[in-house]
Amino acid sequence: MKKIFLLLGLVLILTGCTPVAKPGTPATAGNSQTIYTFEQVRVASSSSKCWTIIQGKVYDLTGFINQHPGGSEMIVKLCGQDGTTAFMAKHGGQTNAEQALVNLQIGVFK
Repeated sequence: MKKIFLLLGLVLILTGCTPVAKPGTPATAGNSQTIYTFEQVRVASSSSKCWTIIQGKVYDLTGFINQHPGGSEMIVKLCGQDGTTAFMAKHGGQTNAEQALVNLQIGVFK
């Protein structure tokens, strides 16, 4: 049985399939290819678990809430939502703001 799972895993890797995160699965920073649904992001809508979508990428902003120079309330508004419009309106083209997101990306939105 173990060989079947190993073979299946190898086939998925070789065919370029990307795993879809299961609801409730903890985020792993650095795995920026994990695919999240809107429902998974939507339930992460509080200051204790704050995920947002910005330009098709999913970010875990939980640890950044109290570090945001513009105040925590600005980040909390993005929790569980597609924050693209708000982010681009305030920070579009700002290298430092975009760079701050790099280490917060947990996956992509599909």
